[in-house]
Amino acid sequence: MTHIPYGYKIENGKYIIDEEKAKDVRVLFQNYMEDKVLIKAIKNTGIRKNHSTIKRMLSNKKYVGDEGYPTIIDNETFNIVADILIEKTKIRNAHVNNGKRRVIPREFYIKKAEMDITDPFKKAKWIYSRIEIRGDSHEK
Repeated sequence: MTHIPYGYKIENGKYIIDEEKAKDVRVLFQNYMEDKVLIKAIKNTGIRKNHSTIKRMLSNKKYVGDEGYPTIIDNETFNIVADILIEKTKIRNAHVNNGKRRVIPREFYIKKAEMDITDPFKKAKWIYSRIEIRGDSHEK
């Protein structure tokens, strides 16, 4: 059995709208269209979920009647919110990476130990200080 999205419940073996929670879903979508900020979007709703769960809710096609669920959000509202999410992701990615591809090093080399350290914490600190990255680790 899959997870039932916020705003729905099962009655007599069918998905039906939980009107009290569905109202919160509608307010969430409306607030996000207006403010374009997740934290502000959950204001005035009864939804107490984390940031990633709210973002998944805003991307969940079940709210437009997909997969046998009754419609809570109309297609136009859902598509506007989807466009905002896509645009914000592009902006955030461009800002974080400054438009550059990050190269993550995949090869490491630890130099041969030259001294005997008995304290395990000092030994670990010393060993980690000896790690060198091989290959290009800078942004391209």
